[in-house]
Amino acid sequence: MRLLLPKITMPSDLNDLLKENVSQQILNPEHLVVKAIRKNRPLQIILEDSFRSIDENQLGLEKMMSAFGWNHFKLRWCSIYIFKTIFDFYPNEIDLDLVADIEAFEQRFQGLSAVGHSRVFLLGFYLKLINLHYKKNNPEVSDDEWFIPELVDNICRDYFVKSEKPDWLILTLWHFVKFLGVDKVKPFLSQPQSYQLLFAYLTEPQRYQLVNNLLVYGASISEPQFFLYEKV
Repeated sequence: MRLLLPKITMPSDLNDLLKENVSQQILNPEHLVVKAIRKNRPLQIILEDSFRSIDENQLGLEKMMSAFGWNHFKLRWCSIYIFKTIFDFYPNEIDLDLVADIEAFEQRFQGLSAVGHSRVFLLGFYLKLINLHYKKNNPEVSDDEWFIPELVDNICRDYFVKSEKPDWLILTLWHFVKFLGVDKVKPFLSQPQSYQLLFAYLTEPQRYQLVNNLLVYGASISEPQFFLYEKV
């Protein structure tokens, strides 16, 4: 089965923060999230308009950010972009149902994420946008088309520990399981340079797909340096 990921234009403001080590508590003006929003007035207006429906005590955006904390705030922020992708305009209220699947995806791999990192959430956000991208052109596309199977979760729990960039690990492992099957992949994971050994078992078309998809993902999240400087 061919697995070709498309280049997706991610919202740079949220995308950049999801790649950073962000403190859960948003308590001061020097916090990364506060600084990112303050320097982008159009973004600030979009967020204020969307959050106004749940700001019953008229706290204002920054106090609501502090009350929610980063994990809950990023969910609501992400839901705004998902809504915009579906309907082509920004919402005037928050709909968390739009990001329930991304939140569930992050929870599946929470054992891989270092504290403060949202890389798994970033991958889930990317996969969600892929699905919406294809559904716009073909409404028959299944919601499971870009679903990473739970076999990958099980392998991650058994063989891997916390990582600063678990999204790359999950994405690469997904390809190996899809191409070779879980029974062939598992024996190599306890060996040094396991990914290089598994790569050698792929056919040329499969190698092309893997490398292409890693390049496309890196381009989508604006992170080409990972592929240039690190071994996969």
